[in-house]
Amino acid sequence: MSRARGTISYRTGSLEAGTLIDKSYDSTASGVGPVLAARVGLARSGNVSASLDGSAGVLLYDRDFPAGASRYEFMFRYGPTLSYRLNDRQDLSVILRGMHVSNGQGLNPHNPEYNAIGFGVQFSGVF
Repeated sequence: MSRARGTISYRTGSLEAGTLIDKSYDSTASGVGPVLAARVGLARSGNVSASLDGSAGVLLYDRDFPAGASRYEFMFRYGPTLSYRLNDRQDLSVILRGMHVSNGQGLNPHNPEYNAIGFGVQFSGVF
């Protein structure tokens, strides 16, 4: 489940013709979609392990998102994970992820792609 909100602003028109204006659009949407994820273990030493993770998914929104685009997006995430095994049922991980989201319609205003990078700490366990 994804919930995104904000405003999309961009400049349109011609500087030479004197028609250059800024346009802003509300860009709030909710969406869901399937994600396929894969992990490749790179190294393990005692309780510490390193892996490379990647995922690909389709996001389907309840309205065009971001504004002016379409109701679907493709999402790719990738990056390393460093994990420490606390015990046989729990892990603590530090993750770094890059992300690219686009509707795949080429380089034009109807495909406002965005790229991001994030850092996180993750606790996983079986209770």
